[in-house]
Amino acid sequence: MIGGTIDNGNPESLVGWAYYFCELSAWMPGTPAGPMIEIPTGCLSVKRWAFDRYGPFLEGMYSSDTAFNWRIAEDGHRPLFSPSMRVAHINPTGFRDFLARKAFHGRSFATMRVDERGFSRMRRAIFAALSPALPIVLALRNIRNVLVRGCYRKQYVGAFPLVFLGLTAWSWGELLGYLGRRP
Repeated sequence: MIGGTIDNGNPESLVGWAYYFCELSAWMPGTPAGPMIEIPTGCLSVKRWAFDRYGPFLEGMYSSDTAFNWRIAEDGHRPLFSPSMRVAHINPTGFRDFLARKAFHGRSFATMRVDERGFSRMRRAIFAALSPALPIVLALRNIRNVLVRGCYRKQYVGAFPLVFLGLTAWSWGELLGYLGRRP
């Protein structure tokens, strides 16, 4: 697997920037080449044999690319990031749509994680109990990505209140997912 840079396809929108930072900050311009833990399908090329062996993607679920990356990693493979590959992602620009998508994504991620990792009820309860800390953890990870990449700092500062709301919506969705509410 090889993937690349994902840029913001609608930089005129503050909500678009918030969605971009919440979703794609790990693959922004300035990300160095090399192996990664995960690369989303927005800019990903997969050998046919790998797709046949580790696929398909989960139907109707967000985060199915994460599950795909996890299955590949279990066999010792890591996707390669190549910054010369580059796409622009068109992001939602409506405030309510942005928050709804982030909550849905969080719920889908938790549901996928529970299913793929075979979480016990106890482990689900622990993750649910820790969910209120997620907005801070995710924001710190997000800030690190922006600082390390050295890209879009000004846009990040302007969008940060919305970014934090988006990360909070994700966390709420993740909590619901651990409590067993399917998206």
